[in-house]
Amino acid sequence: MRVAVGVLSFLCLVSVGHAVPNQALQREFKKTWDLERKALEHQSAVALRQHRTAQKAQSKEWRNKERSERHAFFAAHMSGKERREYVQNYLERKEKFEKAQEQGSLDLSQDWATKRKLFKERRMNAEIQFNAAVLEKRDPPIEVWPAGKAPSPANNSPEQQPNAEPSPGTP
Repeated sequence: MRVAVGVLSFLCLVSVGHAVPNQALQREFKKTWDLERKALEHQSAVALRQHRTAQKAQSKEWRNKERSERHAFFAAHMSGKERREYVQNYLERKEKFEKAQEQGSLDLSQDWATKRKLFKERRMNAEIQFNAAVLEKRDPPIEVWPAGKAPSPANNSPEQQPNAEPSPGTP
């Protein structure tokens, strides 16, 4: 409810026609969070793709190993009873392997879902704090920006001003 009230009050001011202060800052804020979201989505896609590739390689390796073991076993054991027992054990091992792979995929998907949920909560809280600061006509705190993405303050040092005298020791 608190989240909805903060965003709703900001949207009401905008829709009534009040001038929104610091529009450039708001655009930059939204842009940095959108870029952060896209980066998270990209990381998620890459991690899932790498996981699938690794699982395919593991599966291929497992099948090749089992095939060579099966051929060696069948060459050494001609009895139908021994072979049936081996095949039953093989099917159990195969089922266990496939379940382990499914569980690995499920765990990875759940981890990324949790990361996306935490990101969404962080962004929502940051938007509330940002909009509150803007409405109070003060600079938003640095904590509301994604990590390392806060805008750099205007640098008014003499070195940055075009007509300033060079500082001693600089050519």
